[in-house]
Amino acid sequence: MDEFLDELMQWIEERVVQLSKELETRNQEPSQENKVKETAETAKRVNEIIMGLPEEEGRLLDDVLLDHQTISDEERMWFYKSGLADALDILRYLRR
Repeated sequence: MDEFLDELMQWIEERVVQLSKELETRNQEPSQENKVKETAETAKRVNEIIMGLPEEEGRLLDDVLLDHQTISDEERMWFYKSGLADALDILRYLRR
């Protein structure tokens, strides 16, 4: 049983590294570069607005924005599909 768990942990670690590299590669594509640049500009502008508010209101707005921070539907679907594919691979492995 320990050997099985060791193999499974090794597979999970390798998969995490693979997914991290894929995400990094996707983020370096030209269309992604534009999105990253736009996001950075928006974040800078929002930060300027927050800094212009009185301290208490600025802290409140900052907390609200952080609580509602989300990823795009495209990224969410990519993570979902990756997780689903991994779960299927694990089930196939367990059926051996």
